[in-house]
Amino acid sequence: LIFMSAPALALYFKSPESLSVIRVLGLQILLLSFTTVQETLFSKELNFRPLFNIRVVTAILSGIISITLALRGFNVWALVAGTLSGSVLSVILLWYLSSWRPSFRVEWSLAPTLFRYGSWVLMLSVMGWFIHWFDSILVGRYFGVFDLGIYRTGATVSMTIFSLVMMPIA
Repeated sequence: LIFMSAPALALYFKSPESLSVIRVLGLQILLLSFTTVQETLFSKELNFRPLFNIRVVTAILSGIISITLALRGFNVWALVAGTLSGSVLSVILLWYLSSWRPSFRVEWSLAPTLFRYGSWVLMLSVMGWFIHWFDSILVGRYFGVFDLGIYRTGATVSMTIFSLVMMPIA
């Protein structure tokens, strides 16, 4: 869906040069879908050490790749490469550290219950996504992608500081 809607998104943000970036970053959704079960199982078991270690390692790797490529003149593609490399490493590490593997057995009797539950989770996730990104959608549309980058950086720094204080309490 993101790949096909990328032209409309680039037009909405008045940034035709972002068409390829949107399409390539859409791969991240596919990549991270391969981490959901492993992350959930680690959380369910209250085994947060692997999740913490993976997040630290992927953040460091993403940062190193992004900064190195940016210094070599790759501009926005430095951020894209850093983001995707972090996602790929996250998938690899979670699958390596987790013993869970999918089975190709379908229990059709559970399908209606799972669908009802999943539809609520999907709706909650979509609402959360819009709440989280609505301001950025407006900033990007009315101020441009350059100002959006500055805005997101400021928002990320302030949320990081807030999270460092509040997450241990939560």
